[in-house]
Amino acid sequence: MKNYLQSYIFTQKNLLSIIGGVIFLILFLWGYSTIDSHWYEYRDDGVITLSVAKNLVDYGFWGVSPSGPIVEASSSPIQVFLYAITYALWDLKYSTYAYWQTIISTFLLGAIYIRFFSDKVVFALIATTITAFSLTKFFNFFLWHGSGMENAITHLLFLLTVYILYKAIEDKKIYYSLAVILFFATISRLDSVYHIAFILVLFSIYWFIVYKELRALYFSLVVFLLWFSFQLWRYYYFGDLTPNTAYAQHISVFERILKIVSLDRETIRQSLSLAREIFLVQAGWLLLLVPALLYYAKRNYALIFLLLTVLTITLTSYFNPFLFGPTRLDHNRSTTQMIVLVFLLITMLFYALESYKKKIILFVIFTPFTLWYYQHLGYAPKPLCCNTKSFDKTRVKVELLAKKHNIHRATISNPDLGVFSWHKNFNIVDFGRLGSPIMAHIGDDHKLIKQYLLEYALPDIIELHDGYSCGYHFLLEDKKFLELYESAGTKVTNWTKRNCKEAPKSQTGLWIRKDIKKRSLSNERKFLNDLQKKVSVERVVTELRRCEKESSHNCQYISRVVYHMLPEFVEYNLHYQVIEAFKPTKTSLYDIHLLTGRDNAQSYKAVVELLKNKIDRAIPRNRL
Repeated sequence: MKNYLQSYIFTQKNLLSIIGGVIFLILFLWGYSTIDSHWYEYRDDGVITLSVAKNLVDYGFWGVSPSGPIVEASSSPIQVFLYAITYALWDLKYSTYAYWQTIISTFLLGAIYIRFFSDKVVFALIATTITAFSLTKFFNFFLWHGSGMENAITHLLFLLTVYILYKAIEDKKIYYSLAVILFFATISRLDSVYHIAFILVLFSIYWFIVYKELRALYFSLVVFLLWFSFQLWRYYYFGDLTPNTAYAQHISVFERILKIVSLDRETIRQSLSLAREIFLVQAGWLLLLVPALLYYAKRNYALIFLLLTVLTITLTSYFNPFLFGPTRLDHNRSTTQMIVLVFLLITMLFYALESYKKKIILFVIFTPFTLWYYQHLGYAPKPLCCNTKSFDKTRVKVELLAKKHNIHRATISNPDLGVFSWHKNFNIVDFGRLGSPIMAHIGDDHKLIKQYLLEYALPDIIELHDGYSCGYHFLLEDKKFLELYESAGTKVTNWTKRNCKEAPKSQTGLWIRKDIKKRSLSNERKFLNDLQKKVSVERVVTELRRCEKESSHNCQYISRVVYHMLPEFVEYNLHYQVIEAFKPTKTSLYDIHLLTGRDNAQSYKAVVELLKNKIDRAIPRNRL
């Protein structure tokens, strides 16, 4: 009989979880139906992560371009792995994956949320419904949850982390196998470990104080060892623990800490402003209700632990901008998981009230007040940054231009990496820097950028628009650029007229390099035509010999053309043979980097050093 009842209770909890998942899913889908889908679906930065995963499956390395290089262009390893698996199994498009990621994450979020209150079914159903409805009105959380970026996964894994630890405290049981889930939470974003680490420290100390045991510490060490092992792999594979995304955005935790310790006013002012924004947007103000609710609540070890955990997450979220600065796209995007846990804590305190009438009265007062206050703060739905729709139209134009000039796998420079790189029709030199190690490491130095793009990379097609047209006006106005490129449809837009007053000639549109055009008589064009007909190491060697006899001629075009066809060389097992052919060349430093970047994540360093040394030599020294 006892076993039967246990089985029944277990089944009942699972059924309740399904109901909770359905409640969240129905209310979230209803919420999304009231908002223009173009405001939040398929953000281009999310597609960058999926592009990395697709590259991993299709070409065997972590990057965004078929020919390389290896680059850690995503800050969400767990999303890379999830999409790599689903893409390998079902060939899902990024839009299909993003849709199902939102659906499944939402369902599981509700399924876990309701389990916190599974002992009281009626309360669980009411609380889950109110929470789900309320979350649809906190638009910063709600829109990023459905954006296709890693937020939905982070929301789920953080809630699951808290549930695992909460149940461990409540049941006095620790399942070491569940450490894997907490490890996944640490890599939902590369900075997620910052939040999870503090929770695990709290868990270990609290468990020891309450139960006088070290099992929680051992559990935390298992999570740490998994995370540490992953970092060792990252260092082995990328040769660096700082991702390219951090270099591209000038994020340095060490430098920010130094500025804060040295009381740098601007850094502290900026961080305090961002922390205040997080407090308002992520419902931190709801925690002001905690003292009153806690006073009337029936307290136990598990509830106190939950309270301390949510306060810990809240504090780490507030201090997030002090360490990492403003988050790309939206200052609050990397802390949206906080709001779910704040709602969980408030709901759990209601759950712990001994009087049922108090619960009902306070719920009735609390919910409309919360929603009214949030709206009163002035937060309404607004389009999230970087919809792929307009970028996809531009991508089609670039594809047509490359097809018109018969350029197989053209090398392009553009600022919007996601949808361009997902289709794998181009090799990309990223103006936004996330997908290009060299661009990320030469930073804002105009001389280095011009030298790299106009002497070495020489993209076949360039696309710029709006702010990037302003930002790269120094390139477009350069004499050498005007010699090498011609317009393939450019114009001065009303936006650039209004916003690029320091560069009134900034244009939006496409440029194509003259030597790569279909009817060009350049050696580069002839060589490209030959390799596109037949991939041949012998043809590469012949071209190198011919070019080297013309001592005044720059032979770097040969490695650039081979770069176009590099996946084909790899497919026919000719990759290393062709690399050997470039080792004796005068420009071998850059040539070898270009052709080995898909195997060696550190190959860019030699080129960056070459560029900087060349600039240094070009600067005249004042004689003493």
